[in-house]
Amino acid sequence: IKKLIKNSIPNFVYELNGRIKESEIDVVIDGSGFAFGDQWGNGHAEKRLGEQIVKWKKRKKKIILLPQAFGSFEDRQLQQTMKRIIDHSDLIIARERISYSYLRQLSNSPKIKQFPDFTNIIQGRPPKDFNTELNVAIIPNYKMLEQTSVTDQEYYTFLSRAVVACQTRRLNPFFLIHEGQRDTNIANEVNKKLEQQIPVVSEHDPLIIKGIINMMKFVVCARFHGVVSALSQSVPAIVTGWSHKYELLLEEYKCQHFLINDLSTDSVLLGLINEIIDDKKLLQLKNTLSKQASKQKSLTNEMWEMVFETIKG
Repeated sequence: IKKLIKNSIPNFVYELNGRIKESEIDVVIDGSGFAFGDQWGNGHAEKRLGEQIVKWKKRKKKIILLPQAFGSFEDRQLQQTMKRIIDHSDLIIARERISYSYLRQLSNSPKIKQFPDFTNIIQGRPPKDFNTELNVAIIPNYKMLEQTSVTDQEYYTFLSRAVVACQTRRLNPFFLIHEGQRDTNIANEVNKKLEQQIPVVSEHDPLIIKGIINMMKFVVCARFHGVVSALSQSVPAIVTGWSHKYELLLEEYKCQHFLINDLSTDSVLLGLINEIIDDKKLLQLKNTLSKQASKQKSLTNEMWEMVFETIKG
């Protein structure tokens, strides 16, 4: 009865609500963040794709997976779900070697490929009204508190140290909110700890955010796509993260030492800032980032050609 009711609803009703009928969908592309792995569980993978994928393939829909990360897959139920997803997908793109390895442990399917994060080729847009004196973006991420053992106070203290280190070096830091109110809350809490508070800039347009990042001397960032936006534009990034994805992204740009794992000490943070403000070292770093960015963008273009061929094939 449910199916009969759905099929009897006119198309214009779906369109008014920003939707279309499933029967009109020919291609399903999953560009999720972190959705397939033990950290999120079998139920999440089933709900997102596993429950529908066999039915979709029978209806000859093309299914392409482009998420940020895969794995691990220790849970046996999740392993079975992922094998079903792999078997019924047309193309699966892992973003780095660890995700690729997790998938390969489940299947030797030639449909599994490895290419970098595809947002590296997107062009940012400079903001119309922006204080150009601001030159270091501090980009927080509430997931540092949810997905790691770092406490609220440890993270706030690390960010406040980063701000003060910039201020003492006559740089002009500010908080750039990459995503949502919870990140804003972190910025506000850190500002309470500072003698000299800094601006909090919040933008909803990701292209403008990328444009702002392109104007920076460097960023201190825990947002994955903030790091991609920086490195792909040859802007140095001092990084904290909560997944293997961060480490491997920095590896792709040959600047692995810019990942800070221990937030409790100043030495690594201060050393990285000093490296960036050294003109000679900065020039070398930017040259490395520029070369690697060109390689990564070339791979992304190759990936999209493969995606379009899969859709047409």
